[in-house]
Amino acid sequence: MIQLPKIVFYLASIYVLFAYLFYPLSILFFSVLRKKIKWLKSKKFPSVAFLISVYNEEKVIRKKIENTLSLNYPKTKLKIYIVSDASTDKSNDIIQEYAAKEENVFLYLLPNRSGKNGGINYVRKFINEEIIVFSDANSIYNKDSLIHLVEPYNNQTIGCVIGDLTFTNINEFNISEAENTYWKFERIIKKLETRIGRVIIGNGAIISIREKLLQFIPPEIANDLYIPVLVRNLKYNVIFNFNAKAFENSSINPVEEYHRKVRIITRGITALFLTYKNTKLYIWLQLFFRKALRWFVGYALIFIYISNIFLVYDDSVFVITFALQNLFYLMALLYKLNIKFKIGSYAFYYCLINLAGIKGTLNKFLGRQIKTWNIPTSTR
Repeated sequence: MIQLPKIVFYLASIYVLFAYLFYPLSILFFSVLRKKIKWLKSKKFPSVAFLISVYNEEKVIRKKIENTLSLNYPKTKLKIYIVSDASTDKSNDIIQEYAAKEENVFLYLLPNRSGKNGGINYVRKFINEEIIVFSDANSIYNKDSLIHLVEPYNNQTIGCVIGDLTFTNINEFNISEAENTYWKFERIIKKLETRIGRVIIGNGAIISIREKLLQFIPPEIANDLYIPVLVRNLKYNVIFNFNAKAFENSSINPVEEYHRKVRIITRGITALFLTYKNTKLYIWLQLFFRKALRWFVGYALIFIYISNIFLVYDDSVFVITFALQNLFYLMALLYKLNIKFKIGSYAFYYCLINLAGIKGTLNKFLGRQIKTWNIPTSTR
């Protein structure tokens, strides 16, 4: 007779494997079958609205504006819209300084905290440019990034183009190394999705959309998740152009990174529920398999560990699996106790993101929403 702990152990283990392997293998299969999306290089420059969201960014906003003004793009075709989400530091003064002397820099002040989407929804009525680019105050672009970001739009089937984010402060003994490894895995998936125009998750540091496609963005959903879903639902392709490069610091503070992940997952699962009725089923299912399955892995890991306790006297295999789990969590604990080693940083990061998954999903089921953001200071 099969024991309940054994059933729980196997089912939870299968879930974890399924959550990590099903989507990459599926998108690999479809990317081989379907015709590759292509675009031609063009010397035409569409008009661009470059939108920067700001909340208390006095440390980096000057550098960001200078970087944007120096991009290799015709100045007459580029307008820089900076939305200050009720900043209380010197950010507004610095931005106003540039708005006074640069004819293509515009400052919009929100009197109350509204979040990034609140700022986007407010300023979109002033935008008439063909392409809207969304960026963060701490994201620095390569000189030609904007050209690469907009060139795919000469293919009229493409409605959203996303650029590539690279972290600049990688250190193998802190969690930035683990975060960077995660991004490498994400890049592989994005390249496969791009082959068939089926990207479903964006990147808030460097993402763009045709102006005519932009609609109201619910304040409790991440815009870099909502925009690709919106564009796909309108029957346009969404792609990554990895030649469009943005750079920023990764968070090296575990507490900041945990809260950032909780915010992302809370807003992500909120999007999953809000978009269900108005999104084509195959697009919604792609989002579910692409991200949502991973958000619940933390619960499966708890079930695996607890059920394994009851099975250690059943078979030597379960002794080994229990020992390996304890070794893994011990390495994470040692790292947390400031004993720095590379494998420990990966173990700790894995535990951190799954704890964030538990907290983020619980936030949704408890009715908690996150509409605004706080600056992770270690990234500035």
